[in-house]
Amino acid sequence: MLIAPYRRVLAVFSTLLLLILLSGCMSIADLGVRIVVVDVIEPSPLPQPFAVEVVGKSFFCSMRWCGGDPVLEELHCNPENALGPPDSPRDVSLGGTNAWIALRLGVALIDGTGPDLRIHEGGDAEPFHVYISSDGASWDLVQENVEKAGNDVDGVFFVDLDISGHTDTYWYVKIVSPSSQFDCFAGADLEAIVVLNSP
Repeated sequence: MLIAPYRRVLAVFSTLLLLILLSGCMSIADLGVRIVVVDVIEPSPLPQPFAVEVVGKSFFCSMRWCGGDPVLEELHCNPENALGPPDSPRDVSLGGTNAWIALRLGVALIDGTGPDLRIHEGGDAEPFHVYISSDGASWDLVQENVEKAGNDVDGVFFVDLDISGHTDTYWYVKIVSPSSQFDCFAGADLEAIVVLNSP
């Protein structure tokens, strides 16, 4: 630790140096000081085999349908609950007539060996339709009236789908719920989408 007299000397020296530089009498180069500017490159995030972006939606879950409870609204009505890995009890309740949500995947989906796509759904088993797309505009139906079959990983239920016959590379998945009910838990409760086969 510097004692008081040395602190004062250092402060005076710093002030004099600043005045000299500002006056133009000397430059940083004259003092033999070299300034190096380094660009910091942030590492690119690793691709994620989950949904990473909501690109479209139409459903009726809201605070009104959750009895005015903001906690339930956040747990079941936030479309971003479908992004990333399963995070129970967070999900997206797709209530309302033909409610749907469209998601962009973090990695491409292809038809490979065994199941290609895993859909995690919370709550009671409720049917939903699964579509895939390479461009987010044109959609191919994979399967109608899908229901989870009791598969369980750490308390999270899921169903595995095979997209056999679909030969493109797909970046988008759309889940459509045929439910016509309107409440906080109506329709399929989408928790996550996981890509099992990618290029």
